[in-house]
Amino acid sequence: GYTGTYDNTGKRMHAVNVDLRLFKDPFELLAEGATFELEPGGLSTATSQLGRPVPAYLRGGFIEGRYRFWPMWLKDTWLGRGFDDPRFTAAVRVEQSTVANPLGPVNRESRLSLGLNYRPVPTVAFKAEYLFNRATNEPLVFGSVNGLFLSVTGAF
Repeated sequence: GYTGTYDNTGKRMHAVNVDLRLFKDPFELLAEGATFELEPGGLSTATSQLGRPVPAYLRGGFIEGRYRFWPMWLKDTWLGRGFDDPRFTAAVRVEQSTVANPLGPVNRESRLSLGLNYRPVPTVAFKAEYLFNRATNEPLVFGSVNGLFLSVTGAF
């Protein structure tokens, strides 16, 4: 949680965030929720919104289910050969964000993501996911545009 001033006039913000992770191999469940309540009458100090009224609140969260697996028939293919413990992970994620616009209606964006990632080693992942998006009023991130996302990540 957090409480404190958010602008130059002393207006206050109160925030709470909750995270959850449940794991029982091969399943994993993740969830997060956050809410930010802002005292009315404040002005944004963000460069892109400088001097504009701030929303009354911002809320959002997600829940994601994952399933890790590795088909043994892939062990001797290029996907498995030479790796100690390669894995696929299938994931389903539902998320929603809401911003109470001080100058108009509440803006809401909801998303359903279906994805599959391949990890030849624990620190590298190749991911493909399809996002189904729906926005009410002003879009927050993607609006109502659906699409396929491909990504690669690595850690050291």
